[in-house]
Amino acid sequence: MGWTYGYENRNAAVEAEAGEAWSGEGPRGDFTTRRIARRFVGNTHYSLHEILHSDGERERFVLVTLLRRSGRVWGAKSTTHEMGPYYFDVPLSWLDGLTTVGASGRHWVESVRAYQAGRKGLGAPLAARPYLHVELGVRSALETEEEREGRDLAFAWSRGRAQYMRRIARRRLRAAEG
Repeated sequence: MGWTYGYENRNAAVEAEAGEAWSGEGPRGDFTTRRIARRFVGNTHYSLHEILHSDGERERFVLVTLLRRSGRVWGAKSTTHEMGPYYFDVPLSWLDGLTTVGASGRHWVESVRAYQAGRKGLGAPLAARPYLHVELGVRSALETEEEREGRDLAFAWSRGRAQYMRRIARRRLRAAEG
C-alpha cells in the first residue's frame, strides 16, 4: 500500500499503474484486462477496468490511483474499489456495472452515491468513516472472514497486478464453490 516513485510526469505514472490493458493467468485460466474509461480529478485518477476471463465471464472494477509529486519525479499509489478507498468523485454511471464481492466494496459504492447526492444538494453530505481495519491492518471485532480476506488481498497489490488478479480470481472461485 506504499507509493511508487520515479515517473517523469503524471501521465507516465498513470500508465504504469493503470495502463490501457494487461493480461495474466489465474486459476480459471487466462484473463485480459482493459481500461474502459478514465477520469482525472486533481491528482486522483479514476479508471474503470473490465476483466475478461477465458471462460467468457466479465468483471468490472474501479481503480483509484493517487498521484503526488516529490521534487522532479511523480509517485503513484493504486487501490481498487473493493479496498474501500476514501475517494468518491467517480462518475455515478460507472457504479451500476461493478462486480462487488466484499463488504468494503459495497460500502464504497453506497458512500459514493451518498457523497454525490450531498454535493448536488439531494441529502446530507457523507460523514467521514475511515476503514480502520483496511487502512491500518487492525482486525475489528465486527470483521467477517470475507472482509479479512479482502483486507489481506489489498496488501497484495504492491506485488504486481497479475499476482493480485490471480488472488482475486481464487477468492471468487472459492466463494462460488462454497
